[in-house]
Amino acid sequence: GINAEYGYTLIHGAQRMYLVNSVLTDAYSACTNLQSRTTVFNELMQGVDWGTVNVYSMGGGPGCDVVGVLMWLHRFGLRPKVSASVSERNEQWEGIAKTMLSMLKKEGAKTPQHSYVQNLWKKLEGGNVKYFAGSEPSVKQTACNAQADIVLLPFALGGLGEDVSECLQTTLDAMKPGALLVYLDHCDSPHTETINNLSYWSGLRRIYFMKEMTMSMPKYEKSEYLEKWSTKMEKAILRDSKCTAVVYKKPSGYAYDRRRKMGRREQEAIKGTQIRLKKTNPSLRMFRPNGA
Repeated sequence: GINAEYGYTLIHGAQRMYLVNSVLTDAYSACTNLQSRTTVFNELMQGVDWGTVNVYSMGGGPGCDVVGVLMWLHRFGLRPKVSASVSERNEQWEGIAKTMLSMLKKEGAKTPQHSYVQNLWKKLEGGNVKYFAGSEPSVKQTACNAQADIVLLPFALGGLGEDVSECLQTTLDAMKPGALLVYLDHCDSPHTETINNLSYWSGLRRIYFMKEMTMSMPKYEKSEYLEKWSTKMEKAILRDSKCTAVVYKKPSGYAYDRRRKMGRREQEAIKGTQIRLKKTNPSLRMFRPNGA
């Protein structure tokens, strides 16, 4: 049979990658003013232009959320190296992550799809993700948290039990000024209120919020694979489900001018996303130049 971790990755992996990619795409576009080329993401974009972005995932399992960040960078034509780390209580995830990344790296037919996944893998520093296992945070783990430009919380808080507030407070306090926090959870999760309260007292600002976002399963060519795993796991595959997405920022007061750095592909991606957001979410407030 197949173990629970591999089953989870096969069924939900691509879904989580696309979700993180989508949230970062919408948040960045909503928080960027194309006329002045200023953005709330200014500290992160400085790291992009300098060539290195640090990503820290709390409870990221096989690292699918990290791949979602790589997809977002590729979508906008951004080419920094990504140094990624994941903290997980379950030690089995590290081996599964290595298997998944080796599949991205693998040589094969030079199709557009294969070139795409290879380009994603090439963005990873060292082609791998650092893992920290266990319930007690190490010094190195805290350092990765503190150095991160993007901190990811992908459906992770439910597994922390009674320690959720303490672990979350430690993560928020360690974030550096200018860092972004991407929070994802199910719509009925009680932890959304918890993180809203703790982030406020930790000095973070909520810069993007989608209360009910549809999370769709990509259409696989061989959907019978998913049906097979679903039977073994005795769980139904939800093609569409609802989730909450919030992006926070720890303010720094630092200004960074991207006027000479923003390429055409990035501008077109932002413009296209802004048009879509205005149609689908008329009440969504776009970024104003004095709001950074």
